[in-house]
Amino acid sequence: MTFRGHIHNGQVVLDEPVPLAEGVEVQVSPLRESGGAAAAPVDGLQQTGQLSVERNFHQLVDEWKAATALTSSGTELLLHPAYQRIIGMGKDAVRLIVAEMQREPDHWFWALKAITGEDPVAADDRGKVDRMTASWLKWAEQRGY
Repeated sequence: MTFRGHIHNGQVVLDEPVPLAEGVEVQVSPLRESGGAAAAPVDGLQQTGQLSVERNFHQLVDEWKAATALTSSGTELLLHPAYQRIIGMGKDAVRLIVAEMQREPDHWFWALKAITGEDPVAADDRGKVDRMTASWLKWAEQRGY
């Protein structure tokens, strides 16, 4: 999820109220300085490079989840244009998908398989989201994601 806000009296203030549970960990990345100039790179990332990839990814995730929230069709989930665009991001999306899976398991398996060409899920675990997620997270850890 992506939320917008600003700094007021040294604290982050979100532009819209967001129902987050107490203790939820969040990451804040500046988009620009108060004068309108682009912010300095965060953690060595270039504003127009990796941060824009992350922003695009999170926008697509939000679009995909909003559009498919009420569907039980695997086909609709996987063929949604936002999901397909995430697959189109290629290897840049893998670590972002893994982070999403750690935060909230979802149907990322098809995307990961399409991007990486691998499938670490055992035949007995197919269809079991919790086990499929665990397999992919173990795969990701072994590869440094």
